[in-house]
Amino acid sequence: PVGVLFMKDGLESDPKILVYPADSVDRRYQSINDIQDIREIDKLILKDFFANYKNNENKVTVIEEFGDSSMAIDIINKSFISK
Repeated sequence: PVGVLFMKDGLESDPKILVYPADSVDRRYQSINDIQDIREIDKLILKDFFANYKNNENKVTVIEEFGDSSMAIDIINKSFISK
């Protein structure tokens, strides 16, 4: 993972893990290894998408902030422990 978008879906925490294709699949993204490597416009597009993707269901989403790859890895690891 290159990072995480912290957000809430309704009242619950619902972080989104951000990943890009491996170099063997698509070399265009080979320079993206962490959240700071993502262009600001792309971050705005991600925020806008997740702010609005539940509108048809009349659900509220709250966008918080981006976290780096180590935060994303921590979330993934904790998900295995809490199951």
